[in-house]
Amino acid sequence: SLFSSPPSCRSITTLFVGGLAVDTTEDDVRDQFYAFGEIATVRMVPGKNIAFVTYTSRGAAEKAAEELSGRLTIKGSPCKLSWGKPQPAAVAGDPGAPST
Repeated sequence: SLFSSPPSCRSITTLFVGGLAVDTTEDDVRDQFYAFGEIATVRMVPGKNIAFVTYTSRGAAEKAAEELSGRLTIKGSPCKLSWGKPQPAAVAGDPGAPST
């Protein structure tokens, strides 16, 4: 399965959802994912039929990925699910480091 090995970067708590129906709303997406843990944000990408679901914890993201992989359908559309890419901001240098 796609999710047998979650990304090694532990800061990644975002799942990418693709193949959404054109009229899918943020609530439609949230309804599929909220059962697995607290959601920080659901970001829809207009015109692309994709969304990013970010959990507040890595454990919740892993549970959702495991449970929904290969069987996620939203509004009748079978959706692709994968791990989001780490955002550069999240892995930027130590905030305590002196700026150069």
